[in-house]
Amino acid sequence: MIAAPMATAKSRSLKYKDLARSEAVIDRCLGADLFTRLGSETKALGDTQVRLGFSMGKGGLPRVDAKVVSECSLACQWCTESVPIELEVEFAALLVVGDAEMAYWSERFKADHAKIDLINVGEILNEVELVEDELLLSLPVQVCGDLQCANRPQRTFGQHEDEEGRKFEALEALKAQFRSGSAEGRE
Repeated sequence: MIAAPMATAKSRSLKYKDLARSEAVIDRCLGADLFTRLGSETKALGDTQVRLGFSMGKGGLPRVDAKVVSECSLACQWCTESVPIELEVEFAALLVVGDAEMAYWSERFKADHAKIDLINVGEILNEVELVEDELLLSLPVQVCGDLQCANRPQRTFGQHEDEEGRKFEALEALKAQFRSGSAEGRE
């Protein structure tokens, strides 16, 4: 006997406030195709592991504690070859909906001298919206740290840099001139 196909549950929209009230934890693997801005900054982007923990935060706002891990390839700043990089980001923030709410809570927390990160989101859960900016901010400025890289440009600071013993030629001349001047003054 062949069973009828299983009916899949329709994905319901999860609201940030509901997630915070229930102290939900969400673990997801998000495909690279979802991160359009991050994808445009990298040569290759792998899947992204996201762990989001929700709770009620200061002022009754939803709070998210996030850990995000992803792998990508970035262009080397010297030779543009692909360099694999692991991105790992952890952050915590309060979630606000809309510019008006953002302005209100920013001013209120500023008056309290509280250092709290706020993220302006919609009402419905969007994992990419929550984490993509943090991943973009975690991209390294200098990708390749290989000091022996054959493609690293040679730095020169003058014509005598590579000649042994010539780096301090001007200083030696001044030193000799000072000594001869001192000797003449003693006579």
